[in-house]
Amino acid sequence: MPRLINHKDVTVNRRLYDALASLFHNWGGIGESDCEDTQYTPNVLRGYKNQLAALIAHQSTLEELIRAEQLNKSHASRERNELGERYLNALTKARDVWMDMENDDQRALTKCMSEIDSGHAIIDGIGLEPLLTSFRLTQDIAPWRATALKRRKHDRWGLDTEMLDLLISAAQKWIEHEAPEKSAKIDPTLYAVMYMAEQCQAYGIEPSPTPSSRFTEVVDTYFKHTKIGRDTSERTSYKDIITKANLSREKSQEPCATADPSWFESRLMLDDPH
Repeated sequence: MPRLINHKDVTVNRRLYDALASLFHNWGGIGESDCEDTQYTPNVLRGYKNQLAALIAHQSTLEELIRAEQLNKSHASRERNELGERYLNALTKARDVWMDMENDDQRALTKCMSEIDSGHAIIDGIGLEPLLTSFRLTQDIAPWRATALKRRKHDRWGLDTEMLDLLISAAQKWIEHEAPEKSAKIDPTLYAVMYMAEQCQAYGIEPSPTPSSRFTEVVDTYFKHTKIGRDTSERTSYKDIITKANLSREKSQEPCATADPSWFESRLMLDDPH
């Protein structure tokens, strides 16, 4: 699993909150206690008069922590794809090695698994009995798995093979559907603008990239009150990044974070939203 930012460490950027709250108040009180707390709303945001300002100021601190913890390795898309291929190849090789072992050794290894009585969450949570139950071929088994298992003359198999095949299937899906496109890169600042666009739109502020738009003023305020690095701290135009954020939102078609906590957690690497 990826490393995450502990939710308890993410406070509200007070300078940014005050600036945004003042801005929204001048626009007629946008975000001032007109949106009920959702299941997602963290305790740290409760009590702030302007919820929209608090959400954005909270995200500002999160972005700074992501950069400080260096959670993004800034790998190029080519390197990310190569690592994905290497991961899949390693899993496939591990499966081949497992299948080449003597039957007696495979049974002995499975027996060793049964002797691990604690220290692993999957055992502690599910128990050993279900994990040691043999699996059998079924009609809806993945074609590549059916071929591989039949080639080895297996009519049943254990947890070892099931886990390896699950990891292999996930890697195959990632390469086919989730691998980054050429020149794509992970950009926390872009995610921040995407998040602001989602939140502002929910409160009636359209994420327009025009220099005179309210959303551009929100983004400008964000950059002026968030330590986001030399690449954006001196910006005077935000049309390009807002346009890119809008295109990314349309492409991903992901829901607003307040409606679905997984958006916030997956994109912004937040741990335990409660």
